[in-house]
Amino acid sequence: MRRFDATNWRFTPFNRDSFQDVQSLFPTARIRRGDAIPTPLPASLREIGAVEFPRATGEVGAIAQLVDAPESDALLVLKDGELLSETYRNGMAPDSLHLVNSISKSFLGTLAGILCEEGIVDVDRAVTSYLPELDASAFPATTVRDLLHMT
Repeated sequence: MRRFDATNWRFTPFNRDSFQDVQSLFPTARIRRGDAIPTPLPASLREIGAVEFPRATGEVGAIAQLVDAPESDALLVLKDGELLSETYRNGMAPDSLHLVNSISKSFLGTLAGILCEEGIVDVDRAVTSYLPELDASAFPATTVRDLLHMT
């Protein structure tokens, strides 16, 4: 029996199930990877649970604590194009559907920051200079900065 509904789906503990089944509550769109055959990533899997990191509170945390937290369903670590760790919780699997919310925005913003630092992307240029297929859309006057600020 489903424990979540349209009033509680975003909150713990209901989000443990709802984020993998949000399409049962609201209209959703699956974003497909396309028709190309995926290229397997080289892997050098290792145990990373003991790796420590500084928390925003100033305390030190470990990856195992992060992955085992009630809010975590999966963690994948890539470095230099190599898969170092892949962990799933709460019934997740590599092909599971999952609501991504702001993680896409955060991930894309991080990548954009790296590309800006490397001089590959200029945030003050029009987004269409990088994605010309958006020229016939509502984005011709939109800068990369506008997109990153969601304005």
